[in-house]
Amino acid sequence: MITPSIENPLHIPEIRARISRIVSLKDAISCVRVSKAWSKDFASSIWYAVDFNIHDTFGDLDSDIVTKYGHHIRTIKNLKTQSELNAVLRPTIKNATLLQIIAFRGSSNSHTERDNVPSEDDHFQQSDRAVQLLPRCCPHLKFLEFEGHEMDMDIVEEETWACIGLQHLRARIRGLDTKDKIDRSLDLWKEGKQKSQQQKETKAKDTSIEARVARHLLSFEKLQAVWLGTRTFYA
Repeated sequence: MITPSIENPLHIPEIRARISRIVSLKDAISCVRVSKAWSKDFASSIWYAVDFNIHDTFGDLDSDIVTKYGHHIRTIKNLKTQSELNAVLRPTIKNATLLQIIAFRGSSNSHTERDNVPSEDDHFQQSDRAVQLLPRCCPHLKFLEFEGHEMDMDIVEEETWACIGLQHLRARIRGLDTKDKIDRSLDLWKEGKQKSQQQKETKAKDTSIEARVARHLLSFEKLQAVWLGTRTFYA
């Protein structure tokens, strides 16, 4: 009687793909060295997230390496300099399937629920148009947190954001500099979600900064949480 051979489960790509989702980064690095087949399955685990507080030399990587593996990146964290922004704006990354971008949060007051709007440094003051390339070129983006930068609505409105499935937004807007203005903008967004298209078009005549921001937020039907400088508002 011939005993049938038992195949090693790790030779099956589907099983390796499942394992790649739960292994540690250290183990994933070891796995990609086994063979080309294993490298293909485990590379996504290594490249899934780039945290510039940890991977501070990411911007120095050879462009060929980023071209080969950049499409695996889903999360960018602690983006805080122009050179890091340039690294993220490489076509292989920004046109891939980025799901989450979290910029450097600035002062210790950032990323907090507060009732005032303190003055904060703008880490991308000279890069407003470059910053806008992220939501314009990342169609799968769901989370955008850019608290360390004050967006200019004139530039925001120049071109539509591609991330129509955006769910979570944390951003500061130039001119939206008081709690009352922020609250009014969020109230207009909430009201707009409940109005007909005709009512929205009528409201478009309002050119105040609060109304302009609200209209921009209404572009994202799946938007669930918004922070504009004070407290998070949930739809």
